Amino acid sequence: MTSRADRNSLGLSQLLFPDEPEDSAQTLVAHPFGLRHGDRPAGTTGSADGTGAAARFDTPHGLAVDGSGNIHVLDHNNSTLRKITPAGVVTTVVGAAGKKGFVPGALPGVLARPRFLAIHGNTLYLTMRWGVAVVTPLP
Repeated sequence: MTSRADRNSLGLSQLLFPDEPEDSAQTLVAHPFGLRHGDRPAGTTGSADGTGAAARFDTPHGLAVDGSGNIHVLDHNNSTLRKITPAGVVTTVVGAAGKKGFVPGALPGVLARPRFLAIHGNTLYLTMRWGVAVVTPLP
């Protein structure tokens, strides 16, 4: 396993990469946003907008980076889409924590445990268990 101890503007501190394609190790990202894999110490999950360590997520499932350098993260258990700016500011842009279902129309809307996302131009696509939602223009 190769460890890379880089830091960037979002405070990413360490990435682990498999040395061989057949290695089954998962990528582990350590950073200040409350995104965690494995054991979850008290106070590290939830739904809170904020900067850096003040932000909280609950089971992030997918992410995509837009042309402006914003990271869009699906917050699966909160049924929301969150945006992390290059300055580390986290905001909820689609959905409302604690509300599950699907309500199309004006944002914020309501999502049902989103799983994966993709960005193409100024359009964001996200999958839920039973379909694909399209958000345009990109929030």
